[in-house]
Amino acid sequence: MRAFVSPTARRALCAAAAGFLAAAPAHAQRPGRTVAVLGRVIDSLRQPITGANISIAPLGLATVTDAYGRFTLAGVPDGVHVLSVRKIGYGPIDIAIATPRDSSLAPVILVPGAVVLKTIVTRTVGLFDKPARLAYTSKYDEFYERRAYNVGNARFYTHEDIDRMGVQDFKDLLRRVPSLQFWDDGGNTVLSFPGCGNGGILIELNGMQVWPRGQAGSSDATLAPRSAAYVDGNPDPNRNAVDPLEPFRTMRANDVEAMEVYPTSSSLPVEAVGNACAAIFVWSR
Repeated sequence: MRAFVSPTARRALCAAAAGFLAAAPAHAQRPGRTVAVLGRVIDSLRQPITGANISIAPLGLATVTDAYGRFTLAGVPDGVHVLSVRKIGYGPIDIAIATPRDSSLAPVILVPGAVVLKTIVTRTVGLFDKPARLAYTSKYDEFYERRAYNVGNARFYTHEDIDRMGVQDFKDLLRRVPSLQFWDDGGNTVLSFPGCGNGGILIELNGMQVWPRGQAGSSDATLAPRSAAYVDGNPDPNRNAVDPLEPFRTMRANDVEAMEVYPTSSSLPVEAVGNACAAIFVWSR
């Protein structure tokens, strides 16, 4: 016998079923669900591109293509995103995708092009974080090693740092050094740091001492300077050296590759400890 369902009950059942069906898609795309986006990167000859960078930057997701140009970017939440494809030597491509629909992508074709990224120019890649232009040389290793391991209040200036200062004269460069004071005393420069006078400051140029050390840790050291002065960076025995900046007389700020400043005895590198109360090391280009 066929069961009788009243019109009112029938309308209630239909409304409930419609509500269930309407709610189903919302449940299928519930918050927190993620998918893996699959794809392949090739060139115009349909050859695979290995090592291409695949990312969705706002989500912090990234991967690289394998030897077959394939990639899997896992953990992509449902929604609309911009997928970035980058490879040095090829033009960049950004693709708008909507997941979960676009979880499997058509091959991405990269076209060769001269692409210069700012991050490539400024990044450090060498030993002790040497800049890329010096990464495969041994130049200025001492400077970068001391900078890497210094835990005191020493200051390190690279050529890039000096260039950003916009100064021309070497003395103007020194004027930018915090706590360093200097003045002219009858044509000769007198340097001082707080608690450390002219005679106690060790100055080196390209690893060679050009201004004598005073008594260890003394703030009023009076050890006589070396007898040789300098002309264009070369010793001149016919003159008396009484100016610590004489070796830098012809040097411009742009001639400086790097400079280290140790304003206190506690900040000194190990080779200067006990022999000075401050130090300035300059490296020319």
